[in-house]
Amino acid sequence: SVISSDQIWTAANSPYVLTANAVISQGATVRVSPGVHIRTTGKHKIVVEGAFEASGTKDSVIRIDTATFEFTNKAKGYDFNSRSGSHFSYCHYTGSGLNTIYTITLSPISMLISNCRFENVYYTIYGMNANTDTCLLRIEKSVFLGGSSMGYAAYIFGSYAFLEMDECLVSGMYGLFFGNYATLTRNRFEYWRSNSGMRITTGSHNRGRIIISCNEFFDFKTHILEISGTPNTFPIIINHNTFDS
Repeated sequence: SVISSDQIWTAANSPYVLTANAVISQGATVRVSPGVHIRTTGKHKIVVEGAFEASGTKDSVIRIDTATFEFTNKAKGYDFNSRSGSHFSYCHYTGSGLNTIYTITLSPISMLISNCRFENVYYTIYGMNANTDTCLLRIEKSVFLGGSSMGYAAYIFGSYAFLEMDECLVSGMYGLFFGNYATLTRNRFEYWRSNSGMRITTGSHNRGRIIISCNEFFDFKTHILEISGTPNTFPIIINHNTFDS
């Protein structure tokens, strides 16, 4: 279906069941209220060219089962100044565990993920492709729990993609993949399931800054940090962390 005008999804009309792919047209906004349940009958996705605002609460989370989201470069990303635009807040997502599934796919737009919980997913937040645009992905106070296929909490491409991750738990997964700009603070990473918990692939320019500070790392197999790509001159700062294998 095509959603071409603003909609509010309410708990009273829940669950919202996807039986096919859906598109939120450019200029349209879907606002999801606390207590809503979204699920799908198959490998269906919501393609967002407008805005998708999922705003649950601590006492009334939004539940999402297996439905995936694809934000195109037409979508309205999150504006951190006005605190408006596409975001996920107090959402509890349960995936199928398949390693071909991208839970939230982002073209070069900014996004806020706050107080969310992701279980049994593979590519939780994937993409960006931000080689010319500047975009920010901020993940805060969220939990990522690996399932049958382990997976990644964030898998981000693009030389100009900014990743901020604060007060999160990543447990039983393959870890993180990101580029030139990242700030990771006050997180707990545990039970890595691959040889490298964080992989940094630097882009072709020498601009960037990576800060890994005040995190806890437990039970890793070999490398916590692996850096590859174009040689760079920007700083990578690692301080005040706990490492315990």
